[in-house]
Amino acid sequence: MRISSMNHIWSVVQTSYSRLAVGCLVLLLAVILLVWNETNAVQMTRSLDEGQHLVVPLASADAVAAEHDGKVVHVSGELVTSPPLRDLLYGVEIDAVRLKRRVQMYQWIEDPNEGLDVEISPGDASPLRPPAPSYSTAWKDKLVDSGLFSVPYGHDNPTSFPLQSEIQTAETVKIGNYLLSSEILETFTKFEPFSGDEEPSGGDVKLHAGMYYHTSDIFSPRVGDLRVQFYYAGHASTSYSIVGTLEGSTIKPYRSSGGQELVLLQEGTQGADAVLATHHKRASRAAWGLRLVAFTLLCAAVALLLPLLQVLACACGLPRDTGGGSGGRLTVSLAATLNLAVVAGCWCLDRPLLALMLGVLALYPPVKWGW
Repeated sequence: MRISSMNHIWSVVQTSYSRLAVGCLVLLLAVILLVWNETNAVQMTRSLDEGQHLVVPLASADAVAAEHDGKVVHVSGELVTSPPLRDLLYGVEIDAVRLKRRVQMYQWIEDPNEGLDVEISPGDASPLRPPAPSYSTAWKDKLVDSGLFSVPYGHDNPTSFPLQSEIQTAETVKIGNYLLSSEILETFTKFEPFSGDEEPSGGDVKLHAGMYYHTSDIFSPRVGDLRVQFYYAGHASTSYSIVGTLEGSTIKPYRSSGGQELVLLQEGTQGADAVLATHHKRASRAAWGLRLVAFTLLCAAVALLLPLLQVLACACGLPRDTGGGSGGRLTVSLAATLNLAVVAGCWCLDRPLLALMLGVLALYPPVKWGW
């Protein structure tokens, strides 16, 4: 590499130092994200494939199969919960895995961007002032600190909730005669709204549209008024299918040989293969989402580093417009090559054929354009 080329490279580094530094940081972040994502994807695939080989389908949920103690099992059946979940304050009761009480308070909120603009008359030399914030009221799940408002006077919010949101979980939940562990119960997060049939006796509580209002006027609430709504997850008598480790009469999350703990629970009556396939699809969607984010970051990094890369290409005897296209085309090509190379490296042990195909695709732009 000639001295003039070195001087040219050094000149680019000096004039674009900030841009190149940001580009290096973005590149590092993209590679770390990509490696982390692919490592997790590989681990998840290993665990699910291992579970598919180990799982023992149980013929019935009505009797505990003691001979399969310690094994990975699959069972389907209706949920049985006890005792019923209750909220005595509102007379609500339901047979379900979880009962959620959501409490909201009517409070002042500030919007700094929707105030009235300050008009400046022609010839007025005074500095431009930002618009004054606007204030409105809304139902909020958390306290809004009115002390932080630009104009707190006249917009005072309460400093605490007189009633707290909470989630109750049933003491005993079974599929047939198989008890589900507490770790599995925590995964019931698909909440559906419901309400009681009658207003609580006494007080100022009013039932309207499935919600309980602590207010004198439902249609004109005051700051500090409350409204409460109830939700349930995992209604009793609903059919579920699960793949997990059987310990005695309790089904616990499946733990792979690699140490990954998975809750493989699916609503409906499904076979073991279907349950595992569903979780494969979920993991794949999550992995592809992060791959897209990582690829976008790689494109941004290459775009920031492009001036230096072009100078290096010239110094190595390659044309400045390597790739025969625009900077955008070159950026995407380089980012794709890096992306595919990293993914191929992560999958080489578990999916060698896939890794080989990705490696060939990664080499396509350099071979085609003679990098």
